[in-house]
Amino acid sequence: MPKFYLLCLLLFVFLQCKAQETAQNSADTLAYPWLKPSLNYVQYYQRDVFAYLYYKWKLAPKKKFSVVFFGDSHLQQGSYPNAFRKRLQATLGDGGKGLLTAFSAANTYSNTDYKTSHEGKWLYTKSFMNTLKLPLGVSGMSVRTEKLPASLAFFFKENLNAENNLLTIFCKKSSESFDIKLIIDETHTIPIATDNTNESSFIRVTIPPVRQSLRLELEKNRENQRFFEFYGMILENSQNKNAILHNAGVGAAKYGSMLRKNLLAEQLPYFKADLIVLDFGTNDYLYDDKISSTLENQIREIITKIRRISPDAVILLTTVQDLYWQGVNIKSGLAFSELIHKIAAETKCLVYDWYWVAGGQTVMKDWLKAGLALPDMVHLNAKGYTLKGNLFFEALLNSFQYFEKNSKQPQLVLNVDSLKQKQAHFQQKRIFAYDYSAGNIKKPAKHKSILPVKNQPKTKNITYIVKQGDTLFAIAQRYKVSVSQLQTWNKLNDSNLRIGQEIIIQVEK
Repeated sequence: MPKFYLLCLLLFVFLQCKAQETAQNSADTLAYPWLKPSLNYVQYYQRDVFAYLYYKWKLAPKKKFSVVFFGDSHLQQGSYPNAFRKRLQATLGDGGKGLLTAFSAANTYSNTDYKTSHEGKWLYTKSFMNTLKLPLGVSGMSVRTEKLPASLAFFFKENLNAENNLLTIFCKKSSESFDIKLIIDETHTIPIATDNTNESSFIRVTIPPVRQSLRLELEKNRENQRFFEFYGMILENSQNKNAILHNAGVGAAKYGSMLRKNLLAEQLPYFKADLIVLDFGTNDYLYDDKISSTLENQIREIITKIRRISPDAVILLTTVQDLYWQGVNIKSGLAFSELIHKIAAETKCLVYDWYWVAGGQTVMKDWLKAGLALPDMVHLNAKGYTLKGNLFFEALLNSFQYFEKNSKQPQLVLNVDSLKQKQAHFQQKRIFAYDYSAGNIKKPAKHKSILPVKNQPKTKNITYIVKQGDTLFAIAQRYKVSVSQLQTWNKLNDSNLRIGQEIIIQVEK
């Protein structure tokens, strides 16, 4: 009896631990009622396309399953793809860290998973820049130095658990390129020559397993060496199994940035991608709330280009969740969602319709109130992006389960007509970020004039100069006043602001 009781107790503890693990690693949709978990699927218009991805997924424990994410700041921030990576590798095994980008030398922010630093003076180019001074590859960021001392360093915020013992460095190979002294965890040093004469566009080296850091310290060993040009590198294990995710997010990037990567054809084949996710869109219509007439052909051209380079990869297109710009709700999210479905159906791509899973139009304020979004109402915060990454991974699992039960169904396309009808009135009006939520569509009440009363606090006017990224809503929150007060004090008819504009704010003396 005691042994049986102990066995039952151990079993109960094990099940509780598994339940807690599942709760911690899955998306909590009940806490956010505006989400649409019933729509959380990766959709497909052609059964054979999804069947091919399913086949590759099933091979993953024995053959490496490689995912490449291309996109904008939602990816570069890191929390969203990192959440997807953790779930992916918890399911299929850890195949390595993936793509590493020299953020610091490229004069941009590191993501939440690793930070970078550099020594020396570096020229940089990013895929969204008007003038490209350097060639671009998969990462969308390139850096170059012509003076020593110079180095690039990568520090992982959590010790790497798997054996990351294979490094692929994408750089310009030339007799004039500086050599590399690779320093691993500040304990192991490996000299790497960059004048390799073979035709490959990378340098691949087997290294001791990395745990905390990598540093590329440049050296001049020959008189004619005068520069070093770096496009990114892959850190992984040397075993061809489990799963790996490469995050190629570039803040401010648009779809068209993919067509500017002139080294993509050289580099992408070495990622051996099984699934390529194109997660652009925000910067394509955010600022003027309009879908360009050229965008559809641009996306089709990108799909054609990727298929020519990586014919074995399945391509997945995503949509963009609700957005506000300068305090006004963006209406083009719905049109973009419909465009992506049209392209996917005609080009045999998969779709993750994040626009509807996230709740449709006007819900960004609900994300903000729930502590999941930034005040700009364009970006989520780390918690929000982690939720998105978990939902996306679960959408993939949901579709695999659907496919297993309905393998003969020609497609998995979800009907959102009722949601479109329910939210149709949003397309007919200008909706502001303030005095509004998805559950309350009443117009803001008009403020009646209030007569002075005794002991009313005395006020003084201060002047605020509008900076890039400011919104009326954010300024109101900062100074603990209402948006309507700011509009009254400054005689504003709407919430549009311009950089350098003076805003009068009344505060207590």
